[in-house]
Amino acid sequence: MDSATTYLVITLFALALVALLIFVFGPRPTGQKLTSLGSLAFVFVIAGMFFRDNHLVGYGVMAVGIVIAIVDMVKRAS
Repeated sequence: MDSATTYLVITLFALALVALLIFVFGPRPTGQKLTSLGSLAFVFVIAGMFFRDNHLVGYGVMAVGIVIAIVDMVKRAS
């Protein structure tokens, strides 16, 4: 495993650990829930991280995720 892959694995593990701690011990949300469009945007952004070797595909997939997230925010605001 090269250093970039090791860094990515450690970062994703830390993110998962923080999410788990917030989910278990954090305050119960009374606000908005995660929508299916927001979940899809999150998946696209994370998938873009895995295509880091091919920059065009990786950044393109991340851009799609960001656009979907913006559309979700605009939809929720109206």
